[in-house]
Amino acid sequence: MAVPHLEVVVSGLPLEPPKTKVVILGSALGSDHRIWEAGSPELEARFTVIRYDLPGHGVTPRAETGFTIDELAEGVIRTADRLGVDRFFYAGVSIGGALGLVLSRRYPERVAAAGIVCSAATFGGANSGFLERAESVRAEGMGFVTPAIPARWFSPGFLESDPDTVRDIVNMVGACDPEGYAQCCEALATYDETAHLGDITVPIVVISGELDPGTTPAAGAIVADGVVQGHLDVIEGASHLAVVEKPRDVVSALVLCFT
Repeated sequence: MAVPHLEVVVSGLPLEPPKTKVVILGSALGSDHRIWEAGSPELEARFTVIRYDLPGHGVTPRAETGFTIDELAEGVIRTADRLGVDRFFYAGVSIGGALGLVLSRRYPERVAAAGIVCSAATFGGANSGFLERAESVRAEGMGFVTPAIPARWFSPGFLESDPDTVRDIVNMVGACDPEGYAQCCEALATYDETAHLGDITVPIVVISGELDPGTTPAAGAIVADGVVQGHLDVIEGASHLAVVEKPRDVVSALVLCFT
């Protein structure tokens, strides 16, 4: 089993399990823990906040071998074990949301509730283009994907109103390790929780961006309707990186689910 090691950034209340409530946050493919910064203060007032980075992203080095989404989920559990955290709330964006569904299904005794942010039960499987993207990134570097990031991740209004943040996010993606990014692409190519949604019994809030072209509100509704305890919250005017465009709206939906 190729379980990757994940590095973390810890903030908020002192990490004193089991006294302190803990929330673990995951980020989107190509991004790192910094996409949660605008929304973190509200969470940090209530929880110990643990933000992990995917292999080859942010503070986590790339993995030595490839892995599946299930193995990434095991990596999150091992990270929690390393920090002495038994039970936690979880929220993740895109691939981080996919991990949230797998964690909720496989480890219901560990996950108190989960926020699935701008994500889906599947990203298209073998026909998604992720395998081709992995091959291209290995050959050409992160410059293969960065030009498409602004239109894919942000609404037209945000592109116009906050070009500095858009630039910073594009630079963040550009700094990602190409091999780590490619390995995550390969994991997403085999990810499909559709048939397992009914096995997920922990409370789930699905947060979708109204304008997200990839993980649409319709895709979010499939998850919310498919799990045993699901609720859909659509963030108006936001696209795929709703956690950056509308951080207060995203965090408010999470807090409502987690408290």
